[in-house]
Amino acid sequence: RYQQMSVGMFVKKMKLSMVKWLKNQTGHASLTDSLKQAELFSTFIRWIMDEVIIPTLKTFFYITESSAHRNLIFYYRKPVWFEVTKLALHFQEDSMLLHKTKEQAE
Repeated sequence: RYQQMSVGMFVKKMKLSMVKWLKNQTGHASLTDSLKQAELFSTFIRWIMDEVIIPTLKTFFYITESSAHRNLIFYYRKPVWFEVTKLALHFQEDSMLLHKTKEQAE
């Protein structure tokens, strides 16, 4: 949330020559070819993030920040998060509500 890395920054830090499927057949790319390769790679990375990685994370994890740990993001598997919230709600219910029998309620 507080620190973001754009696709452009990511692509700038990568050596596109290491990506085999982007290599030019001759091995030497003109400036125009290099710019087109960077654009193609950026589009691919954006697609991977938007269509694969982020939906996968949202499907299997509950992602949250913690007030105790500033600027850190925590990833909880959804079944684990369900159990944590269930326990917290039961604790909250037990500490705030008084349980009455039918006779006491009448």
